[in-house]
Amino acid sequence: MSMLLLSFGGGTTGALTWATSTYVLTITSIPGKEAMIIETPTLTGGSTTTEVAWADITRPLGYHPFATFEAKGNKYYLDELGEMHDEQFMEKLEKAINK
Repeated sequence: MSMLLLSFGGGTTGALTWATSTYVLTITSIPGKEAMIIETPTLTGGSTTTEVAWADITRPLGYHPFATFEAKGNKYYLDELGEMHDEQFMEKLEKAINK
């Protein structure tokens, strides 16, 4: 019985981590560089930051239900309900994805 509970708990935790690891918490542009810092959640409830150049952004390659764009082999998901502080961000993102 305990093996069943451990398998179920591990499986659901792994599935949730896979599904939510693409979620973007914040995106901050880096002044003086054509790059941005993307902050995503971790399994332990923390966050990790990744520096991504605009030139590295492409359409998502492969399948993931929550993927808006891909950069450096990592997929990212932008929630459409988030607040945009840079009015030109979505235009720049669409241009980078559709190149």
